[in-house]
Amino acid sequence: FNVCNNKITAISTINKTAGANNGVIGIDNQCVTPKVVNIYNNMLSGFAVGNAATTNSKIYGIRCTATSTSNVYNNTIVFPDMTNMTTLGSSLIAGIVYATAASTEASPAATGGITTIKNNIIISNETTMKTWAIRRVGTGTSFVSNNNVFYAATSNNNIGYFNASDAADLTAWQTASSQDVASKVGNVTFENAATGDLRIAAASYQDANLQVVRLTDVPKDLFGTDRDYYTYAGAHQAQAFIINENATPEVSARIMRTMSGIEVQLDSEATVELYNMNGMIIDKVVTSGTYSHDLDNGVYIIRINGKATKFIK
Repeated sequence: FNVCNNKITAISTINKTAGANNGVIGIDNQCVTPKVVNIYNNMLSGFAVGNAATTNSKIYGIRCTATSTSNVYNNTIVFPDMTNMTTLGSSLIAGIVYATAASTEASPAATGGITTIKNNIIISNETTMKTWAIRRVGTGTSFVSNNNVFYAATSNNNIGYFNASDAADLTAWQTASSQDVASKVGNVTFENAATGDLRIAAASYQDANLQVVRLTDVPKDLFGTDRDYYTYAGAHQAQAFIINENATPEVSARIMRTMSGIEVQLDSEATVELYNMNGMIIDKVVTSGTYSHDLDNGVYIIRINGKATKFIK
C-alpha cells in the first residue's frame, strides 16, 4: 500500500470521553503481516483542540501499529499552538507514533512489526500542552529512525518518548532509542503553515539541517518534482542545494553587507562564485584581497572555494 502525496490541513477533535481509542489521527496504519505500507510525501497540519473541554484524546500525525512493514518517509508534520485542554486526562499529542506493546496506542502485537522512519520534518509550536515528535511505545520488533529534522519551540515539546519515558531533546532521544544519530534539530520557514502550505520557503533554502540523501523509494516530492541526490527532508524538494564536495583549500573570508551589495575580504587567492536563490550564477572570479558586487535586495548564495554561505542583502 502507498499512502502518499496527501495534503491534510485539518486534524481536530472535541472528544470528551475517556477511552483508549478516542481522538484523531491523520494517517493510521494497522495492517498486519505480510502487508508493506509506504507512507511518504504527505503534509499534515491544522492540528486543533476543539475547545477547552476536550480531554482524553490522542492527536497524532501518523501512527503505525500491528505487524506490517511500515516505511514512513519524507513527511512534513507541523503542530501549531493549539487551544489548551483544561484537563489533559489521558491525552497524547505526537507527530509519528509506533506502538509495539500494550498501551493506549491500541495494544498491538509485540512481535513482527518493522517500522522505518526517515527524512521527515516534525515541528511543534505548542506552548503549553505536552507533545512528542516521535512516540515509540514498547521495545520489541524492528524500529529504525534517522535523518529526520525536529523542532520543539518550548520545553513542553519533547523530541521523543521511548518505551516508557520522555526524551526532552535530541541527545536524550538518541541515548534512549539508539536511533536518529544523523538527525538534526532546527526550525523551518514554510510558505504559509497556518493555511497548510508546508512548502519550504526561501528563508530555509540551502539550510544544511534540511539536507538529506534522496531515498530510492521517494524519487519525487509531493508536487511531482524530481528530487536531487541531496534533497530536502519533508515532502517538498525546494531549491537545489549547492554542494561543496571539492571545497579546498580553506580560505578565511569576512563577508559583509554594504549599502550597494556585498563585500568579501579574503586572506588569500580564492574562487568566488555568486548565485541568486534560484541557483543561477551571477558572477565568478578568481581573486584575492577584497571582492565586491552590487546587488538588489534579496537572498543570495556566495561560494568561496566551494564553501557556500547564504547571504541576505
